[in-house]
Amino acid sequence: MTERQTVAQIRDRETLNQVSILQSLSQGDFLGSVTVGELRTLGDTGIGTFDGLEGELVMIGGDVFQCRADGLTVAATDAMTVPFADVTFMDADYIFELEGPLTFEGLCAELGNEARSYNPNLFYMATIDCQLAEITVRSALPRWSGSSTLAEHMVTAQKTFSRTEVAGTIVALYCPPFMSSINLPGWHLHFISEDRSFGGHILDLRLDRGFVTMDQTRGFSMILPDASTTYANLDLTKDQSADLKKVESK
Repeated sequence: MTERQTVAQIRDRETLNQVSILQSLSQGDFLGSVTVGELRTLGDTGIGTFDGLEGELVMIGGDVFQCRADGLTVAATDAMTVPFADVTFMDADYIFELEGPLTFEGLCAELGNEARSYNPNLFYMATIDCQLAEITVRSALPRWSGSSTLAEHMVTAQKTFSRTEVAGTIVALYCPPFMSSINLPGWHLHFISEDRSFGGHILDLRLDRGFVTMDQTRGFSMILPDASTTYANLDLTKDQSADLKKVESK
């Protein structure tokens, strides 16, 4: 990646495009505000969730998948909507290999070391083509009524699935510390199997080996909901860090 990029270049490809803010999702605004078709115009790689919190979203190579709470992973249609996502157009700014065995914490540490060695105050999207000895992922049953927060909903809605000896791709997003009021700082990882039949938000893993492609991103753009009365009435100054940590934990 060149040291000096034009603003036009940053706008065209070097931008992390975010739908809504994580703190809105945390407070219970699960209403989709951007279609999958529109999301594809904002990037070809990323992570997120779907309307009603119906499953985890994985985008790779422009293809969008819905990892559902019944354990199935299916291709998403352009008409489906998302309440929260982060996507970008993937560029191979850095490429390196990982040698296992690595735990989930070890993998995040390796990725973190790479980001810190470049610039920890920028955004990174990474894809990791990997062979896993084991992995545990989660998805969620949708919430179509009520007003529970994300943490409250996940108490009963979270469904976990485990596999051993599986190949696939991890899509990993890094947000710098200053993003704590609109996203989760650090790494957030989703997985999609090589045959595209299994995936979700990663809770735990043991990685044997991996090939990492990492995209460093300077730009950031956010699309906020305009039709959600829930979003309009939220107090987004509230500290959501405790609830978000609870939701992210194993």
